[in-house]
Amino acid sequence: MNCPILKDNENEFQYSSYLANTIGTIISKNEGKEYKCFKTTYVIKKHKELITPLPDYLSYNVYEIPYYNEEQSFSVIVIIEKNLLEILKENKINLNKIILDELKITYTECYDTFDIKKIVEDFSNLQPFFDILNRIRKETGKSTLNETEIDEAANEYLNNKDIVKKKIY
Repeated sequence: MNCPILKDNENEFQYSSYLANTIGTIISKNEGKEYKCFKTTYVIKKHKELITPLPDYLSYNVYEIPYYNEEQSFSVIVIIEKNLLEILKENKINLNKIILDELKITYTECYDTFDIKKIVEDFSNLQPFFDILNRIRKETGKSTLNETEIDEAANEYLNNKDIVKKKIY
């Protein structure tokens, strides 16, 4: 069965906590240490720094009115080593873009869907898992996956030692 939605969006997946937990489990097995994968929101607080004014050639005869950044929130899927997450929690350090970037924690924006490119870039051994999920989506003609289909893909991926070895080593 053909799933036209997938033609241009093979890297886009519908978010579910079940899929996120499965991704965390697979990474844990592949990396030999426990990882957590979850959706969270971080906020960029309002700040009073002036936003860069217009260049002179655009502001000729226009009064420049200073304006300030508004508070913004972003939903992201985070993949983080469990020990690091616990350290951050113990020290009451909230996840934000600066922390995520400085600690090189894998994350990608996520609202209803998320793009797997950054995840696969950081964990290349996951590509075959997403390939299996895409095959299931094409076979069923659905863009969303249920828990049974996610389990089927995880089991196929984890039980195929050749796929796992090829991507890890």
